[in-house]
Amino acid sequence: MQETERSALIQAFLATWELFPEPVSLLDRSRTILAINALGRRFGMSIGDKCFSLNPEAHGASCRTCRANEALDRREAVIKPDLFRGQDIQAYWVPLPGHDDCYIHFAIGVKAVAESLAGK
Repeated sequence: MQETERSALIQAFLATWELFPEPVSLLDRSRTILAINALGRRFGMSIGDKCFSLNPEAHGASCRTCRANEALDRREAVIKPDLFRGQDIQAYWVPLPGHDDCYIHFAIGVKAVAESLAGK
């Protein structure tokens, strides 16, 4: 992806997801984080990291429940109930139109679990 295209993609991501009330990341097929919303940054996510590096339960180059390749290959969103620190969450992998190797990833319920663990 050319730098101008990447920059435009990141700006569109931030315009859409910056204030979403769960951590959200824009990633490429290699699981490299390209952009993160405000809550994701607050929770310690960093641009350039591999997303699976944030998960202590990851195996190899992805998390055991990752559906990114499925979403990218099928070119449609994949939604999967999952567990985060023993709590139910709903995880989403959403491919981007016009960007065959990029997707959005987030899970509904992560913020509440993280805040409860932090005693908030």
